[in-house]
Amino acid sequence: MEYPDVLSVFIPEIEPAVSFTQYGKKHAYDVWEHICHTVDTIPRDKILRLTMLLHDLGKVPTHKLNDKGDSTFKNHAMVGGEMAKEILTRLRFDKKTINRVSFLVSYHDFEPVESKIELKHHLKTKTPEDIRTLLTIKKSDRGALSESFRDISEGTRKTLQWLREIEENNECCTIKDLDITGNDLINAGFSGEQIGEALEKALDAVIEEKILNKKSDLLTYLL
Repeated sequence: MEYPDVLSVFIPEIEPAVSFTQYGKKHAYDVWEHICHTVDTIPRDKILRLTMLLHDLGKVPTHKLNDKGDSTFKNHAMVGGEMAKEILTRLRFDKKTINRVSFLVSYHDFEPVESKIELKHHLKTKTPEDIRTLLTIKKSDRGALSESFRDISEGTRKTLQWLREIEENNECCTIKDLDITGNDLINAGFSGEQIGEALEKALDAVIEEKILNKKSDLLTYLL
């Protein structure tokens, strides 16, 4: 909070965030103050602290006001993820740190889910560790908003409960979990791009509980 001018020598992308006002009832601080509060409340882990330091730098270049005069930051997380990758590469961090922080910044807007099915859709592209980490990030992120927007404890509890159930029951969430393979589809007459599209279609059907994850059911569904 006291030395953004010093930090900006090494990370000049910080300077525009200082005193950058966020309009709307959910915002308690300007962008830089918000960032500092999240760094303060996140667990003392290098990856997490770097993530919070960089997570909202994408807000400045994506800022617009809506019809009500409130700030919007469309796609700021993905923009911030690219900024984080560029910043950490410039500062010569190791590739593992760069990739992990960039990923977490890109998806830091992840919220507790409304259903197990929604969570399974996220698990198509994210690991259980990713989900737990993103929930930790979201707790600090939301904790630096106005008071009425801070509490996500119940949603987090439900999400973690569903995540435990999915892990304990080995529930299908990825293509590799399906009871069919690309070879099964080739033998059934599929070829080229049809194979990947069919596997995606089958996975969505299993996740959404339209069919059971059994080879015969899956082939019948796809044929």
